[in-house]
Amino acid sequence: MGLDLPSMNAFLITNIDKIFVYDSETYQRIGEMPITLLKTETREPNQIIAIRKSKDDRYIACISGKNLIMKQQKPNQLFIFKRRPARDGETKDQFEQVHRLRVKDIPIFNKVSVQFYFKALPPGQSEYTTLIFVK
Repeated sequence: MGLDLPSMNAFLITNIDKIFVYDSETYQRIGEMPITLLKTETREPNQIIAIRKSKDDRYIACISGKNLIMKQQKPNQLFIFKRRPARDGETKDQFEQVHRLRVKDIPIFNKVSVQFYFKALPPGQSEYTTLIFVK
């Protein structure tokens, strides 16, 4: 999966258990976000199955889980990453994991679609606190 980050002049690409950040002009890799997958106990492997960004490109959320038959998906974890300014030796801002939630242990997440988005920020608020999911 891919995702554009125009405010950073970058884009994201997922690959099983990593999210790679690339520069949109040079196509050079400028960052990486590792995802700790749960151990699988069935034949379907766990992998990143959904990724979204906040409207201002400061937050990235991804869901890991399984792609099943008949285009069904079984989410098991939710990861939230927050953008931080570039440090010494870095050319672009980077993302750091700030939350990890095992959604497979939360009953309401059974049969929830992996279609979700960040709820818009109310006036005066600077941090996102809500994700909205489709059931």
